[in-house]
Amino acid sequence: MNDKVQKHLEDKLLEIRSIFEKAIMKVEAIKPGEKVPVTKLIGEVAQEIGANAPALYHVLRYLFKDYPIIIPKKGAKGGLYRPLYTEVNCPTLKGA
Repeated sequence: MNDKVQKHLEDKLLEIRSIFEKAIMKVEAIKPGEKVPVTKLIGEVAQEIGANAPALYHVLRYLFKDYPIIIPKKGAKGGLYRPLYTEVNCPTLKGA
């Protein structure tokens, strides 16, 4: 790979990393028992970076797949759901 292409790749990966980090901050802000519509979350990130939400969805679906302690709910009332502590095997409850 030539140097210009390598530099371009590194620059774009940094941009994607920044987008993922913005989305992670929003996902991590979801409180236990709360569900946030994916379209709302992606719309907020898109607005922050000056992109359109539909295009960003296809990038962020890789981030949301298998996200720890988040349950994706499908359908019209779907979204990203953070279960209550009592709904998961939570290490903070062990021995309590």
